[in-house]
Amino acid sequence: MTKSIDSLQKVDYTFFERGDFNMKISLKAARVNANLTQQEVADIIKVSKHTIINWEKGKTSVGYAPLKVLSEIYNIEMDDIFLG
Repeated sequence: MTKSIDSLQKVDYTFFERGDFNMKISLKAARVNANLTQQEVADIIKVSKHTIINWEKGKTSVGYAPLKVLSEIYNIEMDDIFLG
């Protein structure tokens, strides 16, 4: 049995129109978008590649200072980074 279009639930797009929608990007996606390797990021912020891997996998948390530097490197706002 096929549902008709009329029976489908209507989507309320006012949420998006008001600007309440905030898309978050993962650390890995931000790094890839910046065309950087894990090693390059590690070298820039002076941590090990393993630390970058753990941050990207959510195994360890990122402190405020490194997160601020990462947001600058990736050219995104800190609030737009999804952690975890």
